[in-house]
Amino acid sequence: MSYYVCKNTECSCYDVPDVVTRESFKYVSGVGLVGEHADCPSCGKRREFVNPAADVPLSEKNVNFGQYSSASTEQKREILKQRSHEHFEKKVKERKDYLMNKAIGEMKSLGKKE
Repeated sequence: MSYYVCKNTECSCYDVPDVVTRESFKYVSGVGLVGEHADCPSCGKRREFVNPAADVPLSEKNVNFGQYSSASTEQKREILKQRSHEHFEKKVKERKDYLMNKAIGEMKSLGKKE
């Protein structure tokens, strides 16, 4: 989670962190990347952007760039198998178990009606 801090000593929001959960950046010529919430709502001056996760190496973040497209055929097969299994566990398994139990119950009840 990132936040902005106003460094204007005359501002009422001086040194008060303003937490931002989503931020979009645009490139401004001569300045660099500027966030959409960069201006202070009280004084209007540009605030300092603080990102606590900036020092965390990319390998420790939960980010995978091009993992599938750069994988070998065997690795792609394993990735797809894992995705399929996760999808089955999240979306399909509960309904399948319900329908199987319902069908088994109906089959058992057919035999008892004689």
